[in-house]
Amino acid sequence: MHIGKHTYRWLGALVVSLLSGWSWAQQVGPVLTQAEAVSEDVYMAGGTVQVLADVDGDVVIAGGNVTVVQRVGADVLAAGGNVTVTAKVGDDVRAAGGSVTVTGDIGGDAILAGGTVILGPGNTVAGRAWLSGGVVNVAGHVRGGLKVAAGRIVIGGAIDGDVDLFAQSIEILSTAVIKGDVTYTSPNKAKVQNGANLEGAMTHRELELPGKRARAGASFLGSFLLFLSLGVCAVVVYWLCGQTSAAIVQLTRNQLLKCFALGLLALLVTPLVVLMLMVSMLGIPLGLALLAVYLVVLLAGCLMALVAVGDAGFRRLGWDPAHNKPRRVLSILAAAGTVWILSVIPFVGSVVLLLVLLGGAGAIILEGYRRYGESRHSSVSIPAPTASGQSAS
Repeated sequence: MHIGKHTYRWLGALVVSLLSGWSWAQQVGPVLTQAEAVSEDVYMAGGTVQVLADVDGDVVIAGGNVTVVQRVGADVLAAGGNVTVTAKVGDDVRAAGGSVTVTGDIGGDAILAGGTVILGPGNTVAGRAWLSGGVVNVAGHVRGGLKVAAGRIVIGGAIDGDVDLFAQSIEILSTAVIKGDVTYTSPNKAKVQNGANLEGAMTHRELELPGKRARAGASFLGSFLLFLSLGVCAVVVYWLCGQTSAAIVQLTRNQLLKCFALGLLALLVTPLVVLMLMVSMLGIPLGLALLAVYLVVLLAGCLMALVAVGDAGFRRLGWDPAHNKPRRVLSILAAAGTVWILSVIPFVGSVVLLLVLLGGAGAIILEGYRRYGESRHSSVSIPAPTASGQSAS
């Protein structure tokens, strides 16, 4: 099976497992154990998840610590903080995590990504292997081709096909046996130990890094385009949400300190709440929803902050932009340009960006709370009096 054959089906299955937080098989729970093999596909999610029973179908699994020990007849898709696959897998293994270790035989391809990725000794991948990570260690046997992108690559196993590497540093150990050609892209020359058996050609493509002046120019242009796009988005959002935008700008003028305090509280507390919800299997849907709202509020806060900064600046100059559309557009773009210029100043730029983020996010939260209070107040109905002076039931 090739890398793209069932990609969408697998991704959909992973999303379902993350959102629902349940396992479907002969037994429901974070640990699957039973005497007979499970004939169906297995979906599991939790803090620590283990598959300790044979599975004839696919295994889709997610959690903080994920372990697949027993035989899997079809594919394995795993995601987690630590992912370990010691099982014999009949087809492909796709895994991502902080650390990914695969020591069992794989009947198809291996697609692995993580901070640390290990194809252990004694492991055999019948197909090809695509690996990516901070540190990638290939100690097993890959019968097809090998492609790796990492910070550091160590190869000590056997590769029957061609090898394509992209890394900062590459080391080929004396135990390595590579029958195909080796092509690597790196700013440094690969270290090949004595005894390594390289039967094919070895080609070094040097990674040409742009000069310091070119990098500075690209960074300058990139930051300019970013703030220009933010300014344009702020103009669009302001005119799409006219009354709400005007109310948020008014809050930044009248309750700026409160906006900063609420923004700081949301910035620090919300990620902790999301993390606590995600640890609980039942809280995963709520945690994902809260995370999405959090990101939207931060982005919208940046846009509204540009509107508020432009409004304050033009008022100081005596040009009230409230009822003048061209002036409002100009004020927002001028604010984006001012914040962009300040952002490139060391330390000052970081402080300015933080204040913009906190003020805008806090104002949005404050306006949302005010509107919620108004909606609750308006929903309270007072019974109309009857002709006798009694209220109607």
